Amino acid sequence: MTYLESMLPDTQLEKDNMSARGFVKFNTELMQVVAKIDFGENVRGGEVFFQEREGATTEDDGYLMTYMYDMRTESSYFEMWDAKTMSETPVLRA
Repeated sequence: MTYLESMLPDTQLEKDNMSARGFVKFNTELMQVVAKIDFGENVRGGEVFFQEREGATTEDDGYLMTYMYDMRTESSYFEMWDAKTMSETPVLRA
């Protein structure tokens, strides 16, 4: 589940240009956040998608991925993380 930098914006223009600050892994049985990945101070991302790993044995066995935008360098890239471990180190950056 992605999260924003602050509350939802007020204007439609701001809403149309919202971007995520990071995402969390939420345990619905415990009703709590169990892991968090923050994109960084000057980096924003889009909606995070989940892709199950081939031969997965648990519901979180797969990858989380999104496109990122670095405001300092004005460059975009794609990142992918291991959904099971939620390591902040991406398994892929392209």
